Amino acid sequence: KTFYVEMNQKILEEDLQLWRATSEKKDGNHPPLILCDFWFVLDLKLKKLIFDNNSSITQRENQTPQQMVFHPLMGWIPSDPDFFYLNLRRDSLLEDSFQQLAAAPLSDLRKHLVVRFDKDSKITKVYKTDFFHHLFLRIVSDKPEMFMLNDSETLVWFSSKAAEENMMDFYLFGVLCGLALYNNSIVHLSFPLVLFKKLLDVAPTLEDMVEFSEDVGGSLKYILDYKDDDLEEQDFTFEIHWDGKDVDLDPQDPQKSVTNQNRKQFIDAYVNYAFNISVEKAFQEFRRGFFQVCDQRLLKLFHPNELQGILLGEDVYDWEQLRQNTLYEWNNPPTHPTIQMFWEV
Repeated sequence: KTFYVEMNQKILEEDLQLWRATSEKKDGNHPPLILCDFWFVLDLKLKKLIFDNNSSITQRENQTPQQMVFHPLMGWIPSDPDFFYLNLRRDSLLEDSFQQLAAAPLSDLRKHLVVRFDKDSKITKVYKTDFFHHLFLRIVSDKPEMFMLNDSETLVWFSSKAAEENMMDFYLFGVLCGLALYNNSIVHLSFPLVLFKKLLDVAPTLEDMVEFSEDVGGSLKYILDYKDDDLEEQDFTFEIHWDGKDVDLDPQDPQKSVTNQNRKQFIDAYVNYAFNISVEKAFQEFRRGFFQVCDQRLLKLFHPNELQGILLGEDVYDWEQLRQNTLYEWNNPPTHPTIQMFWEV
């Protein structure tokens, strides 16, 4: 039976402060007992709370207090809060975002993010949500060379054909994904679980290939489960076709046949090429950007599927729970016919 610890937020915050104070330097003789080190007894809600609290603390640490500045007409007024401001034009969203992210110092990336569009100075969460929603869609449409789609065009993976000069784009894409998680937003791209396994140093497996490509994964499972002793006669070789090009998985022996004896080697090599070798530079740049923002040590709290859920959002929603927790910002009450019609739909 699954076992999780329940605790109140105050205890959790105290434990986080202790973890932050001792994570860099621990007393080897008397290391403190810190709950954050025992991630397996925490449920997802507590893990997310720890991560969000740590992000809030880090944001405050990287921000300077507001100063009083003199305005010729208004006298002494508070300066703008020391946030990380992205001042963007909607018609140049991707270009402006990448330019400003590339120029931003690390300390700015770890401040509270504020997005402003077309010189509108007001601070609102709506702009930030709008920013992440449209920017990730724009990246896929304007920079298709960065990604490949699976057979059904439902999942995205890094392209194996990305040029060296485009590696900076993967770094900035990683920064954006890190910013989304750090600022409680979601990424509007359908990445397979293998991305989050790799971020958490979990090796890809055949099941990751099955998720990404039913055709390729199904063929590999067929080879693995083949019962007879004549697999070599099925004419499978170590030459594969991936992301639009032919690849020899064993360059020392081109056209090597897949046999009953080497089929596990072939499957492992296929998965390793698709999810590791072919995208090594692109993924490392993405990873570098992602962890420029997010605390890599604290993300170890999560299982890969948990990290996937909080970054990409859930595919299945509890609509009744969502209805009960919805707040309405206009005067119409929940009993208004239009609102009732919405929930019925």
